[in-house]
Amino acid sequence: MEKIDWEEQWGGAKSEEVYAYTATRQYSGNVNISQEFLYLHAKKAMEDLRERILREGWKITECPGAVCALKVPGTNTIYLASSIKGPGRVPGTAGSILGIDDHVVNALRRCRIRYGGGERRHHYQGKCAEVMVTHLWFSENPTIEDLPKSGKLIVTVNRKGEVKLPCNFYWGSGCSDWGCKQFLLEVGFTDDEVTATLGPSWEPNIHGWPRSRRGRALRRVGHRGS
Repeated sequence: MEKIDWEEQWGGAKSEEVYAYTATRQYSGNVNISQEFLYLHAKKAMEDLRERILREGWKITECPGAVCALKVPGTNTIYLASSIKGPGRVPGTAGSILGIDDHVVNALRRCRIRYGGGERRHHYQGKCAEVMVTHLWFSENPTIEDLPKSGKLIVTVNRKGEVKLPCNFYWGSGCSDWGCKQFLLEVGFTDDEVTATLGPSWEPNIHGWPRSRRGRALRRVGHRGS
């Protein structure tokens, strides 16, 4: 797989230091973008992002903690995005600096009412990679109001390249905060479109999410002060 490079796009005030990374990779011909295929792209994007961060002399803690890959039906494009680093929330200051799409902002607001009683906010202040990759898709498809109803796939990895559950996966089972599990449902993902773990065989787990038994260059969105 080719190296995923990225462009840097700067914005916001220097003191705010809010940034994220996004990318698209497009294939020609008949390509089967499976869960495994999508995972490999997320893993590769994270590897390249970590390499870039260290090469530029940053601390590894300045690398976003997650990368998410999204596939929608009818296209051979893979959408990639990191989680957001820096202060603030989405909706809020971080969302305004990065220009987060209204579809995403409104979905987060609906979740706050539905799952948080209008008070509790997203578990990670709306700065997860799932939020950012959904923003990327809407920003690249400005004339479309909703994600396709079926045929989508999404997977998130952590800095180690391991598949990461959407937060807050266990909401309602002892966890009071809501998170990306609820956000993804709100924007139209079904249980089987979200890759919770990855392996050679698949079966539904008790929560109804998948489980295993055993381009354009990636670009920086926002600003990080030097």
